[in-house]
Amino acid sequence: MSKRFGNWVKFDEMVWPLDMPGLEWALRYDTPTKQELLAAASVLAAYKAAIYSTQKKRNFVFKELQKHSVEREKGLKNDEN
Repeated sequence: MSKRFGNWVKFDEMVWPLDMPGLEWALRYDTPTKQELLAAASVLAAYKAAIYSTQKKRNFVFKELQKHSVEREKGLKNDEN
């Protein structure tokens, strides 16, 4: 079971980041804020966890992340209307 908190989704004992618009640009071309650096660290930790997970767990996590991303996008579009 997973639960979304803002731009992150929690599975068991791991927190996985959702898409964070602007983060890559800030890291490449700007001086990142402390919050952006912490978000980047979260992305790296998730990447490391994915590499060391089984294929079955990776498939589950990525499917859940995709589901939460779609739900978040729908919520953002509803907020605009």
